[in-house]
Amino acid sequence: MNRAFFFLSILLCAEAFTSPANAQNASLEISVNSLPDAFFPEKDTLFIAGSFNGWNAYDPNYRLVPGLNGYPSITITAEQGSSIEFKFTRGGWETVEGSETGAYIPNRQAAVGNETLLFQIAGFEDFPAPHTAVGNTGLIMTRFHMPELGRTRKIWIRLPDDYYMSEEHYPVLYMHDGQNLFSAGSSFAGEWEIDESMEILAASCVDAIVVGVENGGAFRIDEYAPWMNPQYGGGQGDLYSQFLVETLKPYIDANYRTLPGRENTAIAGSSLGALISLYAALSYPQPFGHSGLFSPAFWFNPEIFAFAQNQNAEYPQRFYFTAGSGESPTMVSNMQTVYNALVQAGHPEENLELIAHPDGAHSEWFWAREFIPAMEFLFECGTNPAAEVPVRGITLYPNPCSDTVRIGAMGRPYVWSVYNMQGQQWMNGRNFSADSALLLDVRSLAPGNYLLQLIDDTGNCYRNLLIRE
Repeated sequence: MNRAFFFLSILLCAEAFTSPANAQNASLEISVNSLPDAFFPEKDTLFIAGSFNGWNAYDPNYRLVPGLNGYPSITITAEQGSSIEFKFTRGGWETVEGSETGAYIPNRQAAVGNETLLFQIAGFEDFPAPHTAVGNTGLIMTRFHMPELGRTRKIWIRLPDDYYMSEEHYPVLYMHDGQNLFSAGSSFAGEWEIDESMEILAASCVDAIVVGVENGGAFRIDEYAPWMNPQYGGGQGDLYSQFLVETLKPYIDANYRTLPGRENTAIAGSSLGALISLYAALSYPQPFGHSGLFSPAFWFNPEIFAFAQNQNAEYPQRFYFTAGSGESPTMVSNMQTVYNALVQAGHPEENLELIAHPDGAHSEWFWAREFIPAMEFLFECGTNPAAEVPVRGITLYPNPCSDTVRIGAMGRPYVWSVYNMQGQQWMNGRNFSADSALLLDVRSLAPGNYLLQLIDDTGNCYRNLLIRE
C-alpha cells in the first residue's frame, strides 16, 4: 500500500516547513547507527520522510548514504533552532520504521542546530504485528464492490458480544480508515481500540455495530475530500458518500440486525475522515443522525464552511468536534467556524459539542482516548447533567461534574478507583456503607475524561466520568 497519502494527513494540521529568506540556516546530520537484522544493505535502501519533504517516503533527494562515520546518513538544512518531524522508511509507507515487533511508533522530532544525531531503528512495520481485535470483530469482505467508484475495498465489522446469543437489533456507527480501528495487526498508524471501547460503552451507554471501511491507500485523499485541493488532489468525496449511503448501508441493514433509522445511525472519522464524515452527514441527513469529527482537516477543503452554513437543518443531527489545541494554528478556529455555520443553519447548540484538549495530537492514541466521550454525547448518554444512568445498580450524578459526583448505592460495599484514559490511577477508596450514596470529591482532578471502576463481590464494571472546569 502507498502510505504517503495517509501521512499527508499529518500535514492537515501542520504548517509547511519553510525558512524565511533572512533567517540563519543550520545543518543537521542524521545518522542511523543501529538497524534490525531484517535490514539487508544489499537489497534495502534507507530513506527519510518528514515535514521538510511533504512526507514523501520515496524521495531520491532524501536517501541516506554512508557518511564519514560509515553509518547511513543524510544532512538536513533548515532554519537554526527550528524543529522537524520525520520517520525512516525503506522506500514506502508499508516499510516505515516501527517498534521491534513492527508496531506503530510516533514521529521522531529533532531541532536543527549544526550537529550530528544518531538514531536506532528497532524494526519496520512490515514485520508481523500482533492482531489485537477482541470479541466479534473481523473482516466481513476483502473485496467489497464500490460501484460508484469502480473499486473494491476491505470492510471490517464489530458486532456486540451478545449478537449471536440474542435477537436484539443495534445502532450502527460507520467509520473510515477501517484498518486502524480494531487491530494492531492491520493498522498502519496505530489502533483506535474501538472494539475494547465498545465493550465499555455497552455497559454504560450504547452497544452498537461498528462498520469500518478501509481506506484505499492512493485513493484516500480522492475519496475523503469532497472538493479538489489544487495541491493535493481529491474531489471524489461525493461518490464515496454515495457509496456509503446507497451501497454499504443497505448491505449492512439487509445482512445484520440493525436499527436502520437515522436516530440510530452515526458516522465518524479523523483528519480527512472527519471532513468526509461531516460532508456525508450534511449531504445525507436522512440516514445519518450523528457525526463524530476528530481532528478534522477542514483546511483541506475550505468550501466546507459555506457548505455547512447552506445546508438546511431540516433533520435534527448531533455533531461532536474534538482536537488538540496545539495541532495547528487553525485547527480549533476552523472547528469553531464550522460549529458557528451549523448553528446559523439552524442546528440547536445543545446538539453540538466542541472540545479542544491541550494535550491532544493528530494521532490514533488521542482519537482512541476521545472515542468514548464522543459516543456518549452522540447517543445522548452519560453526559447529561440532569440524567442518572443506572449500570448494574450504579448511578452517577451529575456527569459531567466539576466538584463532587454522587455514586448511587449498589446495595453492597464496593472498592472504587478513578483512572485517566492512559490507565493511570488517580484516586481510589472504599465505600463501607451498603445503603447510602458516596459523594466523591473530584476537585483535585484536571478537566478531562476518566474511567470510574467499581468492584464488589459480584465483579467489576466501569463508567466514563467527565470532569469539567
